[in-house]
Amino acid sequence: MCPKIGVKGVTMQIETVKKMNAPLYLQVWENKLRLTDMRTGRSVELNPVVALKQRGAGQKIVEIGGGAERYEGREGYELCRPFADPARFVANMEIAEKVVQYLFKELGARKIRKPLLIVHPMGQYKNWVSSMEQQFFTELGFSAGARDVVVYAGEEQKSFDFYALKGKQGVPASVWVQRLLFVALIAAAAAAVWYAYRYGE
Repeated sequence: MCPKIGVKGVTMQIETVKKMNAPLYLQVWENKLRLTDMRTGRSVELNPVVALKQRGAGQKIVEIGGGAERYEGREGYELCRPFADPARFVANMEIAEKVVQYLFKELGARKIRKPLLIVHPMGQYKNWVSSMEQQFFTELGFSAGARDVVVYAGEEQKSFDFYALKGKQGVPASVWVQRLLFVALIAAAAAAVWYAYRYGE
């Protein structure tokens, strides 16, 4: 017999599902990022400049945001603006990822395990995004911790249907493979249950 679930329990489950499926909306300008929780309307903004310190053969992130500018001109430090130059998007991917993760943390989105993310390039990229830029922003969203990513080009919106946007972009082959594997696992589990019920004692 299935356990009873009270109204409060059902409400909590519904709210949890809504929270998981409400996308985060990331707007990207050359010198500004804005991340909005589409469920609550709360947003945070950031000047995406990163201060780097030379450390052996590599570099260490010292500060992210407007405060990083105070390191400009100081010996042993370098400033990076990962979204300012499309020609260097790929080269700056790792730093851009850290900036987006920082924004997730500032918004409190870390409480949402692997959120849905809509990336909206703004400014000169608002109405048209090249295939290279779309790939960059998609990979950026996944590497920053998103469960699924859509890159949107067009006018700014107050609300989005994530899956409608995803449908317009098509589903990547890797996602279809994951779905087929999931269906195969469900079928195998169902077969095991049936076999145990049919032949087990």
